[in-house]
Amino acid sequence: SPKYSDRYGYRLWLDKETGLLLQSHLIDVDTRKIREIFQFSAIRLGDAVSEDMLLSSLHADAIQHRLSGEVVNHVEDVSVKPQWRVAWVPNGFRAIQVSGSNRLHFTDGLATFSIFIEHTGAEGSGSSQSNLPAIATQVGGTVVISRPLVGALGQITVIGEVPITTARRVAESVEPVIY
Repeated sequence: SPKYSDRYGYRLWLDKETGLLLQSHLIDVDTRKIREIFQFSAIRLGDAVSEDMLLSSLHADAIQHRLSGEVVNHVEDVSVKPQWRVAWVPNGFRAIQVSGSNRLHFTDGLATFSIFIEHTGAEGSGSSQSNLPAIATQVGGTVVISRPLVGALGQITVIGEVPITTARRVAESVEPVIY
């Protein structure tokens, strides 16, 4: 159970002999509703795994990108001053990647969420509202919140594995940096 309601809780079932995760429930701590269930329907332990079983099943003409052995865990060094700041994230979350000035990625080591900022109009056009609607939706444990930026032309979207109230609070905390 999380200490605060800005995260999901988990109920886990482990095999006593191997420690293998057999089932997990992702639980909304406010409503006690199960958001996602992961479980094996059948499992057989102890068989050797051959090298052939680990080979890709992609066809030769498939487009593929090999991942490097390096873990992406960095914040890019950008010489341009940031235009936006996130005033609130849940305790324990930290930025793991900044992609230019319009994408931020956060994690606490278990859950992740990303923030996307889209500019929707030109300054001085007389319009201060986004043409995009505000939305909030949740499928299983994944939430999407999209809303106009406060005091600016643009849209903020938060997508991640956090409760909808947490995503909404993060989205409402994004604000332009005034130098």
